[in-house]
Amino acid sequence: MAQDTKIPGGDHIEIRPNGDSIDFTSQSKFLRWWDNYWYHYKWHTIIALFALFIVFFCVMQAINNPKEDTIIVYSGPFAFQAEEMEDFREAMNRIMPEDFDGSGEKYTEIVRYQIYSDAELEADRIANGGQGTINTAYNAKQFSDFNSFMSFGEASVYFVSEYVYEIIKSRGVLKPLQEILGEVPENAYDEYAVRLKDTHYYAMEPALRMLPEDTLVCITAPYQLGSSSDPQMYNRSVQMFNAIVLGK
Repeated sequence: MAQDTKIPGGDHIEIRPNGDSIDFTSQSKFLRWWDNYWYHYKWHTIIALFALFIVFFCVMQAINNPKEDTIIVYSGPFAFQAEEMEDFREAMNRIMPEDFDGSGEKYTEIVRYQIYSDAELEADRIANGGQGTINTAYNAKQFSDFNSFMSFGEASVYFVSEYVYEIIKSRGVLKPLQEILGEVPENAYDEYAVRLKDTHYYAMEPALRMLPEDTLVCITAPYQLGSSSDPQMYNRSVQMFNAIVLGK
């Protein structure tokens, strides 16, 4: 038989002789409200909290990640290891003529796509007894991603293989060296590009020499969208290109 017991404050609770725990929920307005809320909105709450966590995580990432002063793109057969990537970034930071955004730190964003030409794929197959070691599906995906990136005009300065360079050149998006540098260097590859080995800093920066020496450095004209459409951002790319090629 249940026993009705009075607790301080005048409320009553039921004590069951079979040892069941006391039901405080029925005595508390807040707990009754929470019990009802959780029953009806449990999944809504979980999803909302998860969304808030994702937003918080993204905000913290944005705060902690440095904002780039400029962007450099590499597209060719060279595969950057993590340490090599940081060495290349640090070299670009040293070459950068100034801290463009005034943050107190020079920071170059490096975007890279590992792309092999058909000739390079064939050479790999021949060198390995007819069994290529290059993942052709990955190569095709990298090329597709590179094309998508280029279409948005987020970067202007490119380090590319001759194969990729000819593709870019055929699209008519490159800026002539004469218009960017004020001259066409005597050792220029053509009117739009300079070989990496012929740039001002090549002999000074070991991180540049790890790339194939026939890598070409070029710059696109401003796009109608993306970062390159912003005159200030494009001017940063022009200054960076001048620094890489001529050291000024």
